[in-house]
Amino acid sequence: MHFIAVSANTAQRTQLSTLVAHAAQLVGAGTRAARGDDAAPADPANSATTWLCVGALPCIDDGALVVAGRQPALVATADLRRVELAEMARRWHGLGCPPAWPAAADFTPPFALALLDRRRDSVRVVTDAIGLSHVYVAQGDGVAVVSSSALACAQLLGRGIDAAAMFGMAQTGSMIGTDTPFAGVRKLAAGDCATLHDGVLAVTPMAAPATPDSVNIDDAARVLRSVMTALAAQFPEAEFELSGGMDSRLLLAALPAPARAAHAGFTIGTPDAPDVVVAKLIAAREGMAHSVADPDAVLATVDLPPLLDKVAHDHQFSTNPLDRVLIAAIGQQFRAPRFSGQNGEALRGFYYAGQRLGAEPTRAMALRLVDWRLLANDSVDPQLFSSAFVAAQRPALRDRLADIVLDCRGITWAQKIDTLYEHERMQHWCGIGISGICHERQILMPFFDPRMTAFARAVAPREKAGARLAARLLAALDAGLAGLPLDSGMSPRALATGGVRSLLARTGAVTKKALRKIGQRLRRQPAATVSASSTTAMFWAQIGAAGLDVAPLRHWGIFDNAALDRFVDGSWRPDRPTLGFLINCSAMARVLGAHARIEGGCGNGTRNAIDTAMDGVSSSPSTPLLAASE
Repeated sequence: MHFIAVSANTAQRTQLSTLVAHAAQLVGAGTRAARGDDAAPADPANSATTWLCVGALPCIDDGALVVAGRQPALVATADLRRVELAEMARRWHGLGCPPAWPAAADFTPPFALALLDRRRDSVRVVTDAIGLSHVYVAQGDGVAVVSSSALACAQLLGRGIDAAAMFGMAQTGSMIGTDTPFAGVRKLAAGDCATLHDGVLAVTPMAAPATPDSVNIDDAARVLRSVMTALAAQFPEAEFELSGGMDSRLLLAALPAPARAAHAGFTIGTPDAPDVVVAKLIAAREGMAHSVADPDAVLATVDLPPLLDKVAHDHQFSTNPLDRVLIAAIGQQFRAPRFSGQNGEALRGFYYAGQRLGAEPTRAMALRLVDWRLLANDSVDPQLFSSAFVAAQRPALRDRLADIVLDCRGITWAQKIDTLYEHERMQHWCGIGISGICHERQILMPFFDPRMTAFARAVAPREKAGARLAARLLAALDAGLAGLPLDSGMSPRALATGGVRSLLARTGAVTKKALRKIGQRLRRQPAATVSASSTTAMFWAQIGAAGLDVAPLRHWGIFDNAALDRFVDGSWRPDRPTLGFLINCSAMARVLGAHARIEGGCGNGTRNAIDTAMDGVSSSPSTPLLAASE
């Protein structure tokens, strides 16, 4: 369910046919391959330099342009209209076949598009302005590759494992910056465009988004209403991810009351969970059909080994697969488009707790944030690694993370950490989850609409702190929904109006969050997603240490082999982050085979791309290659 484009220069042109055949194998059964010119495919060495291979994804070929996407439909930013791929091709022609269209700002997140332009023998790939839909690039010796799969890039160019990137994920729970698990393979940054031609990769960064000088609640309510009304009309079958929190309620409140009953809601949780109880109350109030996905009941139907392997691959080994199994299992049952409230936290100041929001940023502040927030939650147990590896990597990682924080857009500390949330946490923690499932169903994310992200950036931090801004927006949209308590027991109406009770409630919530973070740090008890503990227990019951091949990892030089011995003999059952990391590493070792080797820091591959990419690959494609004329 991926696309991959490959381009070779004159010196490597004789290898292009073999490269394309390999690329077609990598993106899976049903692959269609299109060349970057309109000539017959008999002699690729003397014709097209660039090819696009598309797996079982939406794809349109109109003769001059091939368009492939990883989502069923796009939403135009300007008018919030649903846009199918066929219309994309028509619009491209209507604009005079521009070489730099579309751009990230043309469609709302998430989306990723690949366009093969036969007039120019080039491929252009663009990802959304937040970088939610992940796209990966690599430059070899006269060969350039871009794909929706980091693994495919690594396999095509014979790349190994990036030790520094993997250590970063081990410490933070996700990839950092443009890292991937593979040396020399990089993620496109948010909004970037990549172009392939004649074996050369060119990346064009997105311009920094504009931020309004002033905004108010009425503006935000008007924008969110227009976004939700338009999306509901374009996707009438869309369901709500309904919870007991603020974000999904804001989306529902933005929809006109008479239109709400037309959309079903679903909630993940046990029947007596506060989240479920409140969601049921809201659904009943609005006359909505509502279903509950009980994690234990869903997981009871799961054959864990194949699903866990699929989840690790779908998410490019870049997140803990144990945390994603439940969502994958539910996704197999709920296929309808859905409204997601993710990024609602941008209205509440995700990193604000305990921070001096108006202060001038300093390196000491950045390092404190790194130590207490970025490295505290999902870090792998250090006993898994060799002490020499940790000693070499951890100081450099802390410095790198501090640099990322200080390089974020903004003058005040609050502005810095707002940008960090949007560009790092959402792009990775949220984005890798979206990228793993967006080819299976339409995901509508109104809080990532550029008008809403601009509003969140423009609001003064003191307004966002303690959820006051979100509560005021909810009250402006629907006073009745604002009067219903949240799953925490707090009233959005009380938060919006302020006063002593509101202040005490917000102070108590901040204090509880701070104490929880401190406890996680001191006790090494990482935060977990819903059902992650159940999935971990299922691993030990259905797979166990005997079912996870860690023998190849002994040769990587980064692990403590004594720790691997304890894992194998059962004397050590690692915690959830550590077990998830081992699952990813074992899966990568299996799929990369001889190429599963450590290549030091970021992007320091040593073998020639063409020499290593073709090991064991026939020059005859295993799937049909469709020429443009066909």
